[in-house]
Amino acid sequence: TVTVLIDGKLSNLSGEELKNMLSSMQGATIEKVEILPNPSSKYDATGGSVINIKLLRNKKSGINGSVTANTQIGKFASFIPGMTLNYKNKSVNIYSSYNYENSNQYFNSNSNQTLSSASNLIQSENGEISKEIHDYRLGVDYDINKRNTVGFLLKGMNNESEVAGYNSINLSNSGISNLSELNNKINSKVFNPAANIYYKAVLDSLQRTVTVNLDYFEYGKKNRENFQTRYISDNFQDNFLRDFADGTNKVYSAAIDVEYPTKSGKFEFGLKSTNTKSENNILWENLVNDSWINDTSKSNHFIYKENINAGYLSYDRAIGDNWQMTVGLRGEHTNSNGDLIGG
Repeated sequence: TVTVLIDGKLSNLSGEELKNMLSSMQGATIEKVEILPNPSSKYDATGGSVINIKLLRNKKSGINGSVTANTQIGKFASFIPGMTLNYKNKSVNIYSSYNYENSNQYFNSNSNQTLSSASNLIQSENGEISKEIHDYRLGVDYDINKRNTVGFLLKGMNNESEVAGYNSINLSNSGISNLSELNNKINSKVFNPAANIYYKAVLDSLQRTVTVNLDYFEYGKKNRENFQTRYISDNFQDNFLRDFADGTNKVYSAAIDVEYPTKSGKFEFGLKSTNTKSENNILWENLVNDSWINDTSKSNHFIYKENINAGYLSYDRAIGDNWQMTVGLRGEHTNSNGDLIGG
């Protein structure tokens, strides 16, 4: 299990959604990737290792920027441009980036398996995938004075994709052939805005700091899928199936973190509260006598609400030149409620 953070904050995504988000990020916007095999109690109790992707922030004074243009050529050509624009003076740092992807991919696979002396299985799959992705980021850091800083960040991704595929399976046994063909078309729209407001205070010359973060995260998806399955033996039969899958995931969080270095080691402690609301509404329909009929065995509407309140304390100290000791304690209280409305 791996937890992925972006600039120290949970990505709140997993599986295919996380893959799509990471694939839309341009390497030019990443400063470094940190791998934490044994994360401290500061991090949420999700288990496993932590990967923290730190994005580039402007470090140059004045106005600066960059423009990139990439292309990929296979059966189709893909265009992937991007740009950054930044401004910095003694007290203000403004940074921004925008990346765009318009890509088309083709896939094709075939297999022929001999199951027995009289049985054979032939499979074929091919199709096309098209994507249009917009990835954006705008941030402002303002130094009130040498020890107090406030900032704001808005970022997000819009992803529209379409998959058109064909799959055939031919099972022959003792000269009798059973063939099934599937044509499917998937249209998907994903929007993923996120915002952060923070305040950081350096308390003294020992760099004891207090940081307050307010975060908002949203992930929304609209899926439309159509399936046409044809079964062919002595005669043929067509089945038509479609689904509408809409979902949203909204996360609100507030956190306060304190770093307190001393001569005998560094203490860290903090509090965090997170509220999540997820709603998924999936409707499956079968075509019967030229009318689309709700398939209640597959359709469902699910609403999930969760509140997590957490606190942590950790102590870190170097022992000699070769040893490091870290001790931590974290407590979390979760209150959740799920409502399955059904089809």
